[in-house]
Amino acid sequence: MSKDITRRQFGPADDRVSGPFSCLKDLLAHYARTTPDRSAILAAGRSPLTYGALWDQTKETIRALRSLRVSQGDRVAVVLPTGPEGAAAHPAAGRP
Repeated sequence: MSKDITRRQFGPADDRVSGPFSCLKDLLAHYARTTPDRSAILAAGRSPLTYGALWDQTKETIRALRSLRVSQGDRVAVVLPTGPEGAAAHPAAGRP
């Protein structure tokens, strides 16, 4: 999908940020709360992943890691195929 088609279909990214965010987790939480149905991640041939769905996946990943006694500061290797799932796994490194 070309950038022009993407811009017309989904609109430009909102460059305005309502406040400073200390980490990606805080930014995702904000957009999940304020615009949960807005597209957060686009992948060719796939449905868009919304901020609400991305935040839900992030929280579930954090819960799963905590249940395995993985805590802040621990190193975790994640191997996933390219796509929204791989991107959704990355914010889990943020603080719960």
